[in-house]
Amino acid sequence: MSIFTLHQHPDDASGADLVCLPDRFNWFAALLPPFWAVANGLWKVLALMIVTLLATMALGMFFTLPVLGLYLLGVWWLGFEANHIYSKALIKRGWGRGVDIVAADDLMAEQAYFARNEPTNL
Repeated sequence: MSIFTLHQHPDDASGADLVCLPDRFNWFAALLPPFWAVANGLWKVLALMIVTLLATMALGMFFTLPVLGLYLLGVWWLGFEANHIYSKALIKRGWGRGVDIVAADDLMAEQAYFARNEPTNL
C-alpha cells in the first residue's frame, strides 16, 4: 500500500484529467533522469541536471572526484524526490492538489477518489 497524491487539471471539472503520484521510489527518474524530466515537462530540472553534470566533469579535470559515486548518490536522491518535484511543478502550473489516498496502485486510488467525490442522488 502506498500513499497517492491526486492532482486535478484546473479546466476539467469532471475529473477525467487526473494525475496520481505515489509516495515511493521512482525507478524511471533514477535510471533515466533526463528522459524523466523531458517526459514530465520539467525543463528547469533538466537544465539543472545538465549544469550539474558539466560542473562535476569540469571539477573532475582539476581534482580527483569520485564522479561515479556522486552521480549514483544524485540519482538515488532523485529517485526518492522525483514524485515530490513533479507534484510541486503541477501545483505551479495551476493544477489543484487533491486528497491523499492510501491504495495498492494508481487505479485503486482513482476509484477511491471518484467514489469519495461522487454526487449523491437522494
